Amino acid sequence: MELNRRDINTLSRFLQDQECLQKRFGSALTQWLVDNYGDLFRQQGQICSFSSEQKRRLREELQKDYPRFDWLQGLETGLERLAVTARLNQEKLADIRPDDDFVLVRQRDGLMHTCGLNLQLPPQCSLRLPVELLLQTPPKQILVVENLDVFDHCQQACVADDIAGSLLVYRGHNRLNSGLKKLLTHLPPHTQVIMFSDLDPKGLEIAISLPMVTHMLLPANRCEQLIMRSSPGVFKKQAKACAFLRRQLTNGWQPWTDWVLSGRLAIMQQHFLQMGTELISVPR
Repeated sequence: MELNRRDINTLSRFLQDQECLQKRFGSALTQWLVDNYGDLFRQQGQICSFSSEQKRRLREELQKDYPRFDWLQGLETGLERLAVTARLNQEKLADIRPDDDFVLVRQRDGLMHTCGLNLQLPPQCSLRLPVELLLQTPPKQILVVENLDVFDHCQQACVADDIAGSLLVYRGHNRLNSGLKKLLTHLPPHTQVIMFSDLDPKGLEIAISLPMVTHMLLPANRCEQLIMRSSPGVFKKQAKACAFLRRQLTNGWQPWTDWVLSGRLAIMQQHFLQMGTELISVPR
């Protein structure tokens, strides 16, 4: 067993309190102590009892086994993985993950001026940028794209010129990227945030659930050709999202919400690009 962040800080607080000689640890941590330092204390049920000398020796043995770690300081918050490796071998104990402060962005024309960068990227190339850098020159309009392949080929989307100039930001794999959440939270209130997701219950739920989203990119015409591209099997798996939508009043998006629910539709973004579907920005 390897210690997790909570166990390390539980041990650290115990060692900091010089007067505490009895402690009820969690079962996993108790077993770890028994396996590795069982000769330094008495176990009575869930209680571990130490003498002052035994507690001093426990700290010394821990320091030998973890020579870079200060057990009287513990593992503080706000650490990236590189910082944790200076203290421990378990870099994933860091509470700041690699994507917490970065987002993947691109522009349809490759000109990154909306990021404050005098840079021309080759077609379909993207940049992974620090959120703090983007916030230095906040874009006036961003287009959040749900799927990575659509993000890569978004120049094929049939949109008006004012939408085409948006900064494209990838949402993140299977969930909202924490760096994107940070970016959305800190953008100026006048920023237009357009969500481009699958037109299915889950895609609508994603947009509705993000209060920072001001618009959705939706098909201008709710037509038979799009209905033919729907995936019934996908819709069947989204009962929770359907229940969520039925409890919402989506205002500007309501016609598309009603269309999806009544028609039991799940139309993936890729079809909009492949069909050349006209897409419009609809306010919340």
